[in-house]
Amino acid sequence: MKPSKAKYVVEKLFEVKSDEDFFKYLSMKFLDNKKIYKYCPVDENPDVECNYSIKNLLNKSVYLSMPSEFNDPFDASIGLSDQVIYDQIMLGMLNTEYLDKSNVDNLKISKDSFSTYHKFKKAVSDMDISLIKDMFSYYAESEERYNELIYLRSNTDGREIMLRFLSDEEYAKRFFSNLINPELCSEDTINKITELLNAENIKKLSEPSLQIPLISANQKENLFNKDVLYAQVESFGLDKQIVDDTMGKMQESLINMAKKMAEFIGHNIGITCFSETHDNPLMWSHYTNKHKGFCVEYDIDMLIKNNPKTAGQLLPVIYLDTRPVFDKNMISAINIKSGKPVIAEDANKYFTKVLVTKAKMWKYEKEWRLISKVDEGRIVNLNCITGIYLGAKASIDLIRFMKNYCLKEKINLYQYSMDIKTYKMNLNTILTF
Repeated sequence: MKPSKAKYVVEKLFEVKSDEDFFKYLSMKFLDNKKIYKYCPVDENPDVECNYSIKNLLNKSVYLSMPSEFNDPFDASIGLSDQVIYDQIMLGMLNTEYLDKSNVDNLKISKDSFSTYHKFKKAVSDMDISLIKDMFSYYAESEERYNELIYLRSNTDGREIMLRFLSDEEYAKRFFSNLINPELCSEDTINKITELLNAENIKKLSEPSLQIPLISANQKENLFNKDVLYAQVESFGLDKQIVDDTMGKMQESLINMAKKMAEFIGHNIGITCFSETHDNPLMWSHYTNKHKGFCVEYDIDMLIKNNPKTAGQLLPVIYLDTRPVFDKNMISAINIKSGKPVIAEDANKYFTKVLVTKAKMWKYEKEWRLISKVDEGRIVNLNCITGIYLGAKASIDLIRFMKNYCLKEKINLYQYSMDIKTYKMNLNTILTF
C-alpha cells in the first residue's frame, strides 16, 4: 500500500462513529488487499508439531507480541521533538504549580468581583499564590490602580496590564520569586532578573513587533548543546548552573515518561505482523529460518465475515524518514498517576500512529499489523486460512505434515523452489481445492 493511502487508512479509523461507518471503512481499507500473509519460522526438530508456528497454525491463531520484542529497536518507539525538549527545559526552570493555579484562580475573578474596588480586593486576597494573584495584587494596592486596571481591561490587550505590574520592582521580585523553581531560585538570581526590567527594556517588551522567540529555530536544532543554553541563560545575567540543574531534571523527567510509556505499551498492547505478499525472498530469509519455514495466507473477506472486530484492528504500516515524536498533544493526553500512565481517549490516534510507523528502509515488507489490547490474553483467533506456502528449503518432515494438514482442512498448498538460472523463486502447486 502506498504511504499516502496507508496514512489515510489510519486517519479514517478515528472517524468511525457507527456500525455502518465501520463496514464502509473496512471496504475502503481492504479495497486493494483481499489476502494477507504471515511468514513463520520452523526449526530443525523432526517433530514438526513442537514448533510454536505449527501450534498456532493448528489452533488457527496468532500470538500478539510485545513491541519491545521486535528486531528493529526504533520500531513502535517514540522520539522527542525539539519543541518538547525546549518545553521540558522551561518546565524544569519554572514553578509549574504557580502557573497551573492561575487557570483556576482566573475563574474566581468574576464580573461581580470587579464591580467595586472592595469586592475586587477581597477576591484577590482569597486566592492561592499564583501568577494571577500576584498580578492582580498590584492593582488591588489602591483604588487608583484598580481604576487603571478597569480602563486597561477595556482598552488594551493583556500585555499592557502585565507590563505595568512588572514595572513595579517590589511586585516584579515577588512574581519571579514565585515563578522560578524554588530549588533553582536565589535572591541574587531574582535581583539580576529584575535589574533587566528597566524602563528601556519594559518599553521594548511592550512593542507589538517583539515576536522573536527566546531560542531561534537554528538553535533549537542544538538544544542539547549546553553552550547554546549557557549563552541564552547568561544573556539574562543568570548562573550557568541553572542549565546543568534543569537539564538533569528534564532528562530524568523524559526518561521516566518514556520508560512508563514503553511499559504501558508492552503490558497493554500486542502486535502481530503480516505482509501483502508471499513471494519476497528477503522476507523468506528473515522470517522463516532461511526459507525452511512456511507462509500462511489469510482471506480478508472471510475474516470480515467471521470476526469483523479483528479486521478492524488490522492496519497498514506507514513508512517514513522521520520518527513519530512526543508533541504537546500527546503529552497533554498522558497523565501519570501512581506511576501508571492514564491515556485519554483522544490520545489513541497518536499511539496508533507510533505503532504503525517504521523507517522507509523496511518498505519492501509491505507490512500490515494487527494491534490489540491484551486484556483477554495475547492469542487471537484467525479462522480464515486459505493457503500455505512452503519455503524452498522446507524439510521432508514439514512437507509431509503440511500435505496431511491441508488435505484435512481443504487448504491450498504450494512450495517455492530456487530458479536454476536466475535469482527468482518459482512457485509450484502441491494441492488445490
